[in-house]
Amino acid sequence: MSAKKITRLIFFVFLSIFPFSVSFADDTATNAKMPTFRLLRFESPIPSHDFEYLKGMPEKTIRFSNYATLSIPVRDGLSLDAWLVTNPNPHGTVIALHGWSSDMAQSMSQTRFLATNGWNVLTYNARFWKFSKHPDDYRGNMENDVRDVGDILSNLSARPDTKGKPIGIIGFSYGATKALLAGARYPGLSFVICDAGPISPDSYIRDYPTNVSRKAIQEDIRKQAGIDIFAPELSSTWAVSNLGSRPILFLHGELDGSVPPAFSSNLYQLTPGPKEFATFPKSRHANGMNGPDKKEYMAAVLGFLNRYFPAAK
Repeated sequence: MSAKKITRLIFFVFLSIFPFSVSFADDTATNAKMPTFRLLRFESPIPSHDFEYLKGMPEKTIRFSNYATLSIPVRDGLSLDAWLVTNPNPHGTVIALHGWSSDMAQSMSQTRFLATNGWNVLTYNARFWKFSKHPDDYRGNMENDVRDVGDILSNLSARPDTKGKPIGIIGFSYGATKALLAGARYPGLSFVICDAGPISPDSYIRDYPTNVSRKAIQEDIRKQAGIDIFAPELSSTWAVSNLGSRPILFLHGELDGSVPPAFSSNLYQLTPGPKEFATFPKSRHANGMNGPDKKEYMAAVLGFLNRYFPAAK
């Protein structure tokens, strides 16, 4: 095993053991010790592993040659690193969002089957990676992450190799939450696929001591990030009611120990529009494509796309 592969393995083992490390600061309003909210911190424990670490990976390890490396500008001056795998006469394009502290290489490994079945796939590093050289300066903001999807959608809609065909989105874990919120906000996204997404920001407030009130948490996050983390438009339960007639597919491993399968089941039940739900008995958290249920996972996703976009058959 190469040194890079060993380093990446150590990285993911670290995340599985220490996913909720926190730092604390005095909060004058509550006289309590308030942590830096998990969603506000630089996500990776290895900040040096930015895009430079990943360059060339699609061709070297995933074995794609029909891809382009992009730098997509977003509204606040950042440019997000991305890979776009293209096909001649594609069925459409799928935007892939990686999970918490992960990267575009992981979401590419989870969506490569879409590229080999006639879909363009765009995967990109979430904005926190742009702060890899100065991670202490980063303050996470779910609103910014969702708006980034809108900027990427606008970019794809104008490209000659992607415009005029359906553009949808798939997300994994925290990326699934962002995908759902973006789907509700941007009608240009033709479909949404959510693999094991947390149901609301409440999934993350366990960083805070139990004696800190919800209102104090809300104000602390507002002070640090300038957003209301409990605003309806940042809740998955709100989002599923605002997809209109666009279809959504929920995916979940039945052995998921990080995000309970009931989260996806509840969102499925709350969705009034076109919807599908598939579970995978041998799969853990957001790893259906890379685990023993791979065949069933591919069938669920491709079947969903074929039913709602018959030209993709």
